Amino acid sequence: MNGTPQDPAPGSKTVLVTGATGYIGGRLVPRLLEAGHTVKVLVRTPAKIAGVPWLEQVDVVQSSLDDGAALREALDGVDVLYYLVHSMATGSGFESKEKAMAETAATAAAAAGVGRIVYLGGLHPTHTELSTHMRSREAVGKVFLESPVDAVVFQAGVVIGSGSASFEMIRHLTETLPVMPAPSWVRNKIEAIAVRDVLHYLLGAASLDGKVDRTFDIGSRQVLSYAGMMNEYAAEAGLPRRWVLALPVPAPKLAGLWVALVTPIPLSMSLPLVESLQHDAVSREHDIDAHIPQPLGGLTPYRRAVALALGKERDGQVETTWASAGADADPLPSDPDWAGHRVYLDERTYTSPVDPQHVWTIIEGIGGRNGWYSLPLAWRVRGWLDKLTGGAGLLRGRRHPRLLAEGEVVDWWRAERIERGRLLRLRAEMRAPGRAWLELSVEPDGSGSRYRQRAIFFPKGLSGRLYWLAVLPFHSLIFPAMSRNITAAARDLQALESESAGHTSRILGARIVRNNCFGDPMPLTASTTLPHSVDRVTAVFVNEEFLRHTSEYVGGTLESFAVDGDTAGAFVTTVVRTIPTTRMPEIARKFVGESLKVTQVETWAAPAPDGSRQSSISMKVAGAPLDVNAVQRLVSVDGSTRVELEGTVTSSVPFLGGKIAEAAEPMVGKALNIQAQQAQAWLESH
Repeated sequence: MNGTPQDPAPGSKTVLVTGATGYIGGRLVPRLLEAGHTVKVLVRTPAKIAGVPWLEQVDVVQSSLDDGAALREALDGVDVLYYLVHSMATGSGFESKEKAMAETAATAAAAAGVGRIVYLGGLHPTHTELSTHMRSREAVGKVFLESPVDAVVFQAGVVIGSGSASFEMIRHLTETLPVMPAPSWVRNKIEAIAVRDVLHYLLGAASLDGKVDRTFDIGSRQVLSYAGMMNEYAAEAGLPRRWVLALPVPAPKLAGLWVALVTPIPLSMSLPLVESLQHDAVSREHDIDAHIPQPLGGLTPYRRAVALALGKERDGQVETTWASAGADADPLPSDPDWAGHRVYLDERTYTSPVDPQHVWTIIEGIGGRNGWYSLPLAWRVRGWLDKLTGGAGLLRGRRHPRLLAEGEVVDWWRAERIERGRLLRLRAEMRAPGRAWLELSVEPDGSGSRYRQRAIFFPKGLSGRLYWLAVLPFHSLIFPAMSRNITAAARDLQALESESAGHTSRILGARIVRNNCFGDPMPLTASTTLPHSVDRVTAVFVNEEFLRHTSEYVGGTLESFAVDGDTAGAFVTTVVRTIPTTRMPEIARKFVGESLKVTQVETWAAPAPDGSRQSSISMKVAGAPLDVNAVQRLVSVDGSTRVELEGTVTSSVPFLGGKIAEAAEPMVGKALNIQAQQAQAWLESH
C-alpha cells in the first residue's frame, strides 16, 4: 500500500482494478475507496497515474495482463477483479490477443481464489454479425462467464460523460456541422447511459450476494436515434436544430474517416466506434433492477447526462478522458545519451520582471482552449495536416484548463515530465519522421524570472532531416513569438491579480465568495422575502415592462422577450439584454468587450402543491467566455414569497477565468439579483 493502510469497513472487499489508467477505471477507483474497499491497481506504466489524487490510497502493481504468473501473484487475497481493459487496436491477431489476455486473467483469478470477475462489455443485438471490436468484447465476456469464477458482465451502449470518446464524437459532430449528410446508421436505435450510472452498477457489483454468473444489459431506458442524440445535444448546448440527412448507405469506413477529421477522435478509434453503431444498441432486459437498485433519483436521462458533461467541462472538473490511456513511448534520453545521435534543437530564453509562479501558471495551462501563444493559424494548419495523415491533431484539447498530470494529453502532445513550478516536458504524438519533445521551464532571476523553451527533434533517416529543414522557417516565426507571448500572458495575470488583491464585493444582498484566478465558478446567492403571493411575484418576473425596468436599472437595455407556454403551468421565457462593461477592470474587458449581450433562458416548472415555484436559469454571453447557471425558487410562506437564488458565474478562459467571472458578476449577476430587490417597489406601484 502506498499510503497508510486503513482498517477495512464492514462488508468491504479487496479489489484489483485493471484499466485504472483508462476512462472508466480511473473514475471507478476513487469510488471504490469511498465505499470502504481496499484497492489494488494493476498498471503497465505506473508513471501514468503519478498525478492522480488517490495514488497514496491504493497498492500499485506494475505488470501486464499477458504475464500470468505476475497476475496470479497480484490477485492473492483479492475478492473482486475488475477487468476494464479493451484495446482499440486493429490487425489480424487483435481478437485472439484480446481473448488470450482474458483467458490468462480468468485462469489466474481461479488459481488465486478470487470470488468474482466484473467486466464491462458492449450492448449489442443477438443473431447478427457484429463488428470486430463488438465481437471481441462479446468473446471476452464469454470467457469470464465460462470460467470457474463467478462473473458479472455488464453490457452498456454509448457512455455519456465529460471526456468520454462517445460524448466527444457527438459534441464535435453537432457543433461543427449544422447540416450533415450521414450514413444510414444515424437512424439506428441507441440507448445511451450516463457514466455516473455505469459507475453505480460497477460499484454495486462488488457487494452482490451469492453466485450471479450472467450478463446484465444496462442503459438509461431512453431510446433515441443517433441523429436524435445529436439534436438533443444541440438543444442542451443552446444550438439551433441540426439537420441530419440519412443516406441509404452504411459507409462505416468513410464515416470513420470523416469522424476522425472533424472530431478529436483519431482514426484508430473512430473506425471501431462507427462500426459499433451499425446496429441497434438497446437493452433487451432490465433484470439488473432485481440485483442492484437504481441510483438515488433514478437513472439519468440522456439530455441530463449531456448537461452534466458540459457542466463538468465548463467548470474544469473532468476526472478522466478517453485520451488519458495513450500508447507507451520511450522518454526523452538524458543529454549525455544524445552523443552519437543526430538531434535538432531550437532554444529560446526570455527574462522578465514577472514572478516565476505566474509564468509557471501559464506554462502548466498551455494548449487546449488557451492555445499556444503564437500564430494560431499555423498551429491549426499543422493540426489539420496531422489529422489528414491519421494523427491526433489539435482537437484533443486537455482534461483541465489549468492543472496537468504526467501522462495526460495536451492537443497532439502528452505530458511526459512535470516538475511542479519549474519544468514541463511534452512528448509529441503527431505524425512525423522522428521523435519530438517540447520543454518549457522557468526559474527565478533576481526579482523576476527567466523563461526557457526547448524544441527537441530526433530525426529518423533522411526524411526526418528533410522534415526539420522544411519546418525550420515556421519555427523561426512561431517559437520566438511563443516565448514573448507566454511571458506577456504571465505579466497580464500578475497585473490582474494585483488589481484584484483584497477586493471584495456585495451586490444587492448577493453573497460573493472570494475566488482565485483559475476559472473556478463565482458563486451567486441571494434571498429576500416579499409580502405578496407566489402568483403575483411570478407575474412580475415574467412581465416585459418589469424586465425592461430591471435592465435599464443596471445600465443596459432589453433587446427582446418571449414566453413559450402558459405561465399557469410549465413554461419557458427567453430574455435578451445588452449590458455595458464600463465598471469591469481593463484587463477583463479585453476578453469581453465594451458590452455584454446576455441571453437568459428560464425554464419554469409547474407550481408545486403548496403554490411554490422553481425555475432553472441559464445565461449565455455572446462573444465572451462567460456562463451563468442558477436555480431560482419562489417559496410560499404564510401568504408571502421567499425568493431564493443560487448559482455560479463561470469563465472558460484559463488562468484569468476566475478574475473575469469575479469582475463580470456585478454586471451579469446583478441582472438576476436585482429582480427580487425591485419586485417589491414594482408590486407596490402597479
